[in-house]
Amino acid sequence: VRIEADECQASPDVIFANGRYHMFFCYRHSIGYRGKEKGYRIGYATSSDLLNWTRDDVRAGIDVSETGWDAEMISYPHVFEIAGRTLMLYLGNQVGRAGFGLAELEGTLS
Repeated sequence: VRIEADECQASPDVIFANGRYHMFFCYRHSIGYRGKEKGYRIGYATSSDLLNWTRDDVRAGIDVSETGWDAEMISYPHVFEIAGRTLMLYLGNQVGRAGFGLAELEGTLS
């Protein structure tokens, strides 16, 4: 579900796990996106064929923090597997000016 008709999306990152494709991407409002309310967030969608996608951003499993370097926005995810772990690099406030993070998936992608 889009947040508005002119939603902006960027940086899709797709991995294959458990027989499905999983895409993480960032999205934001078209205007007023330089603050917490309408800033970048990380979204999620899944597909069995790379053509038809089902979006469910809650399943991205990550949101802005209450305070700190990623409290206004999170963006430009890169998801990868290493040593049996699924990890995500992402940028924080001001598209990374305040830093970048490394998050680990708890559980498995399904």
